[in-house]
Amino acid sequence: MSQTTHDKLGVDNFKDAYQILKNNADKLEQSDQIDIDNLVSIVEESLAAYRVCQSRIEAVEAALQSAFANAGAELLIDGDDEA
Repeated sequence: MSQTTHDKLGVDNFKDAYQILKNNADKLEQSDQIDIDNLVSIVEESLAAYRVCQSRIEAVEAALQSAFANAGAELLIDGDDEA
């Protein structure tokens, strides 16, 4: 995640960024008439929150892949001992 995204949004974790996305979606869904002047700022904030969420998901996926790869290697090593 870029420092600019973090500075602009003010959050760096999935939970807070997801809450921003949810709040902005609720705002847009509940509004009968969208205030076009606020729409750009809502979209920019939502994109920044999306990037934070995406970055965290990618980090978790990489960590899980690494953990499973290491666990698989350990299982193979342990399995060789039994043969």
